[in-house]
Amino acid sequence: MTALEQAIHGPEGLPESLQASVRSPRDTVRAMALDDDRPRCPECKEPLALRAMALSKRAEDGQRVCRGVWGCDQRHVWWKWADRPADPLEICPYPDLFTG
Repeated sequence: MTALEQAIHGPEGLPESLQASVRSPRDTVRAMALDDDRPRCPECKEPLALRAMALSKRAEDGQRVCRGVWGCDQRHVWWKWADRPADPLEICPYPDLFTG
């Protein structure tokens, strides 16, 4: 049985030793909701979603690097350098380009 067939039909047909270890798609979604480690909006504390990638020229080293553009349901828009994930979010100066 392929992985796709297992997802559609469930663990039936697998050996009993494997049936308990197969997670249904519903269980996976539930686990994702509970283990939400997305960044939070610094302003309203809502979860942020990656909305876009913007290619920018970084002033300090002259490199062209992507910025991840993050937004929340309250329409706050933040960004940070994609190659520096530990850096804090910065207010995006062009929110109208990404909230459309």
